[in-house]
Amino acid sequence: EKGWHPVLAGILVGSYALPVAFVLPFIAKFLLIGKYRPGRHPLWGWYYIRWWISTGLIALGPLGLFGGTPLLAPYMRQLGARIGKNCYLGSLRGFLMPDLIEIGDNVSLGYGGFLKTYVVKGGWLYQGKIKIGDNAFIGNNAVVMLGACVGENSCVLEQTLVVADQSVPGGETWAGSP
Repeated sequence: EKGWHPVLAGILVGSYALPVAFVLPFIAKFLLIGKYRPGRHPLWGWYYIRWWISTGLIALGPLGLFGGTPLLAPYMRQLGARIGKNCYLGSLRGFLMPDLIEIGDNVSLGYGGFLKTYVVKGGWLYQGKIKIGDNAFIGNNAVVMLGACVGENSCVLEQTLVVADQSVPGGETWAGSP
């Protein structure tokens, strides 16, 4: 009785699955959403369903392979993020809505750093931009919320929260939670 050898079947499936995993987030984002924009949308409305599917497929893509490597920034640029030169992106959290992220040159985002461009509150999905200036540092497990701005040469230290619509002035170091 002839059948597929498990190794051959694994190679065949892998040769199709990997390219699909790389391309599917682009297709989903551009067909379902186009470009993410700041705004407010009702939960379980048509936009929310498209947002949920799109961000889920971006999360299933190859982000896990790229975290902490020089490949994450170019991949996210192709999805619409504006990321400067010489950036270290040690975290994958918060890159589900790349059009809403603007990162300057020489920025370091520590492991577990979270750029939270959305929040669900009171039956609404809120989306907002996050801007990080040149030479900024976002520490491990720090959270920067939607609408926030981290100025040039600023440091947001480990496990620090920058709340929604808050600005860290240039050259300042922030630590802790409000």
